[in-house]
Amino acid sequence: MKVGDVLVEVNGRPVLTLQAVREALLSVRENGPLALVIRRGGDRVSLLLRG
Repeated sequence: MKVGDVLVEVNGRPVLTLQAVREALLSVRENGPLALVIRRGGDRVSLLLRG
């Protein structure tokens, strides 16, 4: 991620608040993949992080 990126989804779950981000991250299995969707400028960018 870069400065200015906006997190919009975690593992397919929309995240509109910090609480929603926290809940989505807590639902991820230990060492499981983490799929993020960010808004960068006018584009949606998908990122996959592996544990």
